[in-house]
Amino acid sequence: MNSMSPSRAELRLALLARRQAMSESEHETADARIRLALATAVGKLPAGTGGGPLVASYWPIAGEPDLRPLWPEWEQVALPVVVGRGMPLRFALWRPGTVMRAGPFGVPVPEVAQWVEPDFIVLPCLGFFVDQKGRCFRLGYGGGYYDRTLAAQTRPTFGVAYSESRLEEFPIAEHDVPLDAIITQNGCF
Repeated sequence: MNSMSPSRAELRLALLARRQAMSESEHETADARIRLALATAVGKLPAGTGGGPLVASYWPIAGEPDLRPLWPEWEQVALPVVVGRGMPLRFALWRPGTVMRAGPFGVPVPEVAQWVEPDFIVLPCLGFFVDQKGRCFRLGYGGGYYDRTLAAQTRPTFGVAYSESRLEEFPIAEHDVPLDAIITQNGCF
């Protein structure tokens, strides 16, 4: 990247503005296409110990793609929970009817955590970059929670983003862990 390239903080602001500029109809259409692609991908995964694979998803915030309509179709769902500053995320089992509470940063998490190890992690991307080798990198909100989590595991990881979030250049840092794929409403990388 050249010296005139935007910083990560500037990229985050621009990407949030892009996402928030999408109309409700655009969000709904894009979300439905993302869910269809994701359902196909998850359907190809091997079964976990409880039947279907245990999929770690996320509760959507700030206009992220909404995967919640898929959750009842998956046999097992877990949600990420921030357990401490500078620590990797842990995953708590979610079922229909699970009582939720506001977790750190106001993100809903199960009120009573039943900790699990997911077979597969689906994570939101504020932005993403595909390098010349085809590796997929994610830009998040800057807390590093997913970076620490991904660095400590080997499960398949799919990023979810709107195609409008693709970056042409990106300052890859030492802590950035490539994802196995990125799913958008216009295709997979």
